[in-house]
Amino acid sequence: MLIGSQVPDLRGLFLRGHGGNSAALGVQQDDAIRNIQGVIIGLQDGGAGGAFYISRSFNPGFGHYSGGWTNIG
Repeated sequence: MLIGSQVPDLRGLFLRGHGGNSAALGVQQDDAIRNIQGVIIGLQDGGAGGAFYISRSFNPGFGHYSGGWTNIG
């Protein structure tokens, strides 16, 4: 049952609970993913640095490549 005549338009927003590290109620917060940098060098030889590394135990199905990319950031 809907009480009242209007429902707020919350498209594109995530309703978060009230906690110690959250902003005040009704304040829009940006996401925390900022400035993540990494380097990926080739798929056959492999090479990665920064926020990425190669895991040889995963096969994502890229032809002959048998490693996988994992985000550790």
